[in-house]
Amino acid sequence: MSRVWRPTRNSSRISARVWGEIKAQTLIVWGRNDRFVPMDAGLRLLSGIAGSELHIYRDCGHWAQWEHADAFNQLVLNFLTRP
Repeated sequence: MSRVWRPTRNSSRISARVWGEIKAQTLIVWGRNDRFVPMDAGLRLLSGIAGSELHIYRDCGHWAQWEHADAFNQLVLNFLTRP
């Protein structure tokens, strides 16, 4: 495991304690075939952040913003411009 990742590998356990405090609208974007961060992490975020929404890209790994750039950009623009 790389030294960069090692200090943060338990951060989801720490963060999970405060997810319920997030009040902002939250968009969670996941690649279905992400081999770095498993799908269940996204599902935990979804269940831990009230009112959040999860968008899953099929045929996508860890980098949805690159692998599906046009669709990702439109998704984010739509999310940010909601009333």
